[in-house]
Amino acid sequence: MKYKSISVFLVFVLIIMSLGCINDAVGDIDNAKDILKLIPESCTERSEGAIAIINFKIMRDDGELKDLFEYYKKVFLEDLKRTKLGITFENIDYMCVEMGSNLTIFSGDFYLEDLRNGLESRGYYRTEDYLEVEIWKGEDISVGIVSNKLIVWGSSDADVMDTIEVIKGYRISIYESNGSLRKIANELPNGIFMGFMVSAKVLENMFPGARTFGGSMVKKDKEILERKNLIEYYSEEDAKIFVEDFEESEEAFDVKINRKGKFVEIRAKFYIEDIIYGF
Repeated sequence: MKYKSISVFLVFVLIIMSLGCINDAVGDIDNAKDILKLIPESCTERSEGAIAIINFKIMRDDGELKDLFEYYKKVFLEDLKRTKLGITFENIDYMCVEMGSNLTIFSGDFYLEDLRNGLESRGYYRTEDYLEVEIWKGEDISVGIVSNKLIVWGSSDADVMDTIEVIKGYRISIYESNGSLRKIANELPNGIFMGFMVSAKVLENMFPGARTFGGSMVKKDKEILERKNLIEYYSEEDAKIFVEDFEESEEAFDVKINRKGKFVEIRAKFYIEDIIYGF
C-alpha cells in the first residue's frame, strides 16, 4: 500500500476549515506555538484531535504574498461569516480551528465597541462574565471576549469555558500536557499554515501507527512555499514502513524524506500559483 501525501498539509487545513471589563493578562500572540498554549486538552478529547492554524498576518504584511492572502480570504470567507462576529481578515492575525469541537480562536486587533455592537445586532446577548471574561451567547454558540487581542468562539459552552480556564491559568493546555505534540511544535518553523493531529482515529487513516503529526508551510521565495512535516510513530518499525512506502503528490517538487528512530521528517516545495489556481 502506498501512502500518498496529496499535499497532505494543505488538504488537512482545507478539510478542517470546511467548517465592559476586559482582562489584559494575555499578551500578543507572536507565533502558532502561543496558540497551542491556549487550547485545552479536553477539547481534543471531545473531538477529532486535529488543529489548524492560519497566519493571516504573515500573508497580509508581505507584499509578495498578496495574491495568496486574497485567495485565502475567499476560501475562508464563509467560515468567518458563519461566526457572525463581524470581524474581518484585516483584523485577524491568527485563526485557529480545533476540528470536531468547532472551537475557534482569533487573535488580532479588534475594536471592542464595534465587536459588541455587532454581536448585539446579530442576535447575540451578553451573559454573566466567566473569570472576568465577557461571555456572549447566540443560537448554539458561545463567545468569550478575552481582550481586544483575543476572541474565543465555539459551539460548545464547555470548550469555550475550558479555553478561558487555560488562559487564566486554571487548566493546562494540550501543549503542556502532550510531550509529543510539544516536541514537534518546537521543531517546526512558524508558518503561514500549521496543522497538528493527535487523535489515533484521525492519524490511522493517513499515517497508520503514528502518534502525532505536525506540519508547517513557509514562504521560500516570492514564487515558492516549502512544507515541513514531522511525524512521531509509536515504533521504529511503523516509521520505517511509512518511509519505504511513501509517495509524494505530483505537484510537489524537491521532496526529501528522512527517518531518525520513530520520527519521520518530510520536506517538499510547491509553487504558490499552483495553490491559488489549482493543481
